[in-house]
Amino acid sequence: MAPVDEPGSVLEQFGAVQMFTELFTHTADVTCLAVAVETARAIVRAVPGGHEQRVSILLGLSTTLRLGYQWLGEISDLTEAETALRDARATDSPTTAQRNAAMVELCFVQRLLYTETGDPNPLDEAIGLARHGLGATTLNRGDQARLRLELGHALLADYERRGDNAQLCEALDVAQKSVSGYSDRAAGLCLYSEALGAQFRRTGDLPTLRQAVDAARDAIAASDPPHLYRATHEILLVDLLCLLAERIGDKALAHEAVRLGAEALKSLGPGDPKRASGLSSLSRAYVYLAGLTDDREMMLKAARSAQESLEATPYKHTRYVARLTDLIGALMSIYRRSDRREFLDRAVHAAQNAVASTPADHPERARVLSNLCIVWEAAAKAGITGLDLRSAAKFARNALVSTPPDHPDRAALMVNLADVLTLQDAQTGDSRSLTAALSAYSDVARMESVSPTARVVAAQRAASLNLRNGRRHQAMAMIETAVGLVPHIALRDVDRASREHRLRVVHGLADTAAATAITAGDPARAIELLEQTRGLVLAGTLETRSDITELRALAPDLVEAFNELRRTVNLLDHESTEIADSLPSAERGARQRGLADRRAELNSEWEQLLDSIRSRNGLELFLQPQPIGELRAQAANGPVIYITVHEERGYALILANEPDQPVRLLELPAGATALAVDEQVSKLREARADAADRLIRRRKMAQRLIFEVLDWTWHAIAEPVLRALGHATDASEMDSWPRVWWCPVGLAGFLPLHAAGCHCPGGRGDAVMDRVISSYTPTVRALAHLRERDSEGACSTVVVAVPDAPECPPLNAADREVRAVRDLVPGATVLPRKGTQTSCESVINALQNHHLAHLACHAVADWTDPSSSRLVLHDHLVKPLKLHDLTRLDLQFAQLAYLSACSTTENNPMQVDEATQLTAAFQLAGYRHVIGTLWPIADDAAEEIARAFYRELTSEGTTQPTPDRAPEAIHRAIRLQREQSPHLPTRWAAHVHWGV
Repeated sequence: MAPVDEPGSVLEQFGAVQMFTELFTHTADVTCLAVAVETARAIVRAVPGGHEQRVSILLGLSTTLRLGYQWLGEISDLTEAETALRDARATDSPTTAQRNAAMVELCFVQRLLYTETGDPNPLDEAIGLARHGLGATTLNRGDQARLRLELGHALLADYERRGDNAQLCEALDVAQKSVSGYSDRAAGLCLYSEALGAQFRRTGDLPTLRQAVDAARDAIAASDPPHLYRATHEILLVDLLCLLAERIGDKALAHEAVRLGAEALKSLGPGDPKRASGLSSLSRAYVYLAGLTDDREMMLKAARSAQESLEATPYKHTRYVARLTDLIGALMSIYRRSDRREFLDRAVHAAQNAVASTPADHPERARVLSNLCIVWEAAAKAGITGLDLRSAAKFARNALVSTPPDHPDRAALMVNLADVLTLQDAQTGDSRSLTAALSAYSDVARMESVSPTARVVAAQRAASLNLRNGRRHQAMAMIETAVGLVPHIALRDVDRASREHRLRVVHGLADTAAATAITAGDPARAIELLEQTRGLVLAGTLETRSDITELRALAPDLVEAFNELRRTVNLLDHESTEIADSLPSAERGARQRGLADRRAELNSEWEQLLDSIRSRNGLELFLQPQPIGELRAQAANGPVIYITVHEERGYALILANEPDQPVRLLELPAGATALAVDEQVSKLREARADAADRLIRRRKMAQRLIFEVLDWTWHAIAEPVLRALGHATDASEMDSWPRVWWCPVGLAGFLPLHAAGCHCPGGRGDAVMDRVISSYTPTVRALAHLRERDSEGACSTVVVAVPDAPECPPLNAADREVRAVRDLVPGATVLPRKGTQTSCESVINALQNHHLAHLACHAVADWTDPSSSRLVLHDHLVKPLKLHDLTRLDLQFAQLAYLSACSTTENNPMQVDEATQLTAAFQLAGYRHVIGTLWPIADDAAEEIARAFYRELTSEGTTQPTPDRAPEAIHRAIRLQREQSPHLPTRWAAHVHWGV
């Protein structure tokens, strides 16, 4: 290029500035931007003040400098751009078009300066300029649209600064006009999405949030690569997806947010200032998804992302406190699941820093104070000294006072205050703290504008606190409130897997409800409440598979509609919203919206149809929760025993088919506390982890720990229950064994109740398996459903063996196990057939075409995502046979499933009452009897127990299998294995029977 002082050189070099700037906008190559900036600077230095092109050059320089700040993060570029723009506006020669262009660009620069420095003066100037400019008549359509866009962004920033709702309303109005009035449609949609997101945060209105997500998806669709701001639009969508996933409990949306956040970061280089925003959004997505899945590594990723985002954010930046808050959330999520003090210490420091960094009049001050309150409460519980709970309560009250009465965060702030006051009462005995805590919890529980989830949490805590302080009637009122709200949480507005995760919020509610009703003197109501607070997703599926004999008799005209609708509901319930990653965001969003709309439509149709059915004489209680008078009928063949432990007391509720006394209450020994059960479950987990260790001493220790658990469970739970039932001696000499059904609640569900006992030599009769035959059921309703199914007719058998699944240890005894079953059941079909391999499709097909299924393979109990628990077939790396592939089945003639696999009954503690595990999945699919395992089993022990089981089931191979003999068959098989290996409980205590 020619020197500036040569004729035509200014125009030539200014053309180069424009060319390189344009090239940057198409390639995002910062080298082009750097050339444009340096060239423009050189021209400005060389061109005299009165030069006819000086204003255009200053405008070009300011644009390139502003872009330089946006992509390189140098605030000096921004201040230099501001100076250039003021110089351009101060000259005598600008045209109207140049003056307008400078005004628009100055608005942009001033807004960015506010964001970077937190100084409100540039923002006030930007808003004033924009309003004045839009009121003028000299703007062309392009400048008018750009200025409107800048006004919208500035108003949103001012709303976040001051919390003035009028600013938000004006921003929304401006944003709506920007969608259609700006040539860059993506930019208009982005502003509209941001404004809707802000409105949702202010009002909690779900349709508004859905609109915001749709607008963000449309913005991405309108910004095909290499659109400069595509990553910005993706980051916005990540934030909104997190909000929506949290609001409705949709796990698929959380997965999408994580994937999209990771994709956005890939396009942002290490020095890109937008990277801090991307890391912040990704951190929040990680925290939410990790909370659903208990993924510890993802929690650590969240903390690392939040820390990196904070380190890249200047202290005066308007997002500094928000990024501190992200870090606090990530650190606390790790601490809650690991109890590692270093993460709590870091969270305390970050929370204190956030309070110190937030002005007293800042709209986010309430949230910041509330976070400090939460962290201090955790620190006080952890025994960290120097933290005054009175100060924490003061912070919580201040947070509440500064929050408008209609703000959606108010309920959470009230619960935080109540939590601190509860702890303060526990430490000091201050009755005023107790009264205030109960008042806050109760108020939230009664707020109809608050989400059902928040109300259930508040009601449960109020009930526990009332119960602890002897206020049994108040506790009962709160429990009834919570239980009445539970169906709203279990609503079929998301897929089955997401509902299972969402219901974690009611973890512990069943134990609290039972303890409350027992204390109130109503053990029968305790059982009714247990049936209404456990197995909620399972109950929803059973609704769509229930017996309709009464319906056929009393409302035959509604049968066809009911059958068709329940079939559709069941299919859609298993239709995941997790759409293929390859689809564009807008199309993925359309698919998800379609599923959500269809679910809402079916929910409405389902409720209307049920109302119609229940309006008919004799059908008033159709698919309603069963009262105790109906539940007791399921105890005709033996009692159903609920084991529930709440805080300092444990109970057995024994359901019997006795009209005068259907429920017997047994208070368990003093040692049966919630803490003691937790200790035994932890001991059991430790033993299971060490049972296959290469060190002999570790394996021996594992056996000893399991014996300790079995002994404790015997003395604290099983023996008192059996004694109360009159089963006080060895039953092996009886003509027929008595039967019991265990229905443990909460963490008690991890205890091997069927194997509890003193299994020492000479201890004959001092074990459950010496006195009764044990079965398990998740709920009495599930038991009733299975008993409705036909148990007669032919019994075809399929045997599936997968000893050599890819990337899995070989199952050396699996082939012997298959031969043993085939010898005893000669007509059995064996898969895979010679020369083939098993697949998800072939096994599901076999299940649909046989009454009895025996599966000898590996299994995976996925604690982080129980719905992904699976049986390991030959194609498991491509198409695993997951839990939900089983629950979607409705096998009308299924009789017996024998799962000769590891840990098929293992579950996540937060979902134990939902029975989200493989054994229960087979039961839900329709099998009247399921044999499963509590922990990993030795290959040869599995083969020996299976052989003994089928000998009993077929009378030594002389008859066809009799599935209804399954409970007795597995009972005899594990007793035989105990005789053969008395010192190795891992070999004989894992197998369980679920079913009728």
